[in-house]
Amino acid sequence: MSAALRQLAADVELATPARGRWIVQTESFYDAPGRVYLELADAMPAEAERGMAILRKRVG
Repeated sequence: MSAALRQLAADVELATPARGRWIVQTESFYDAPGRVYLELADAMPAEAERGMAILRKRVG
């Protein structure tokens, strides 16, 4: 699971345009699968939506 999370995070980072102002993070849990998420500090709504669109596209 850990490798799959890191692979997904890498795919999202590679798809992120140079102007993307977010950080791709992963988090593993002991009793749950884990997650990949975007850290979007100070992001405008449009920028947050662009980041989420990239993440959704990679997830499938």
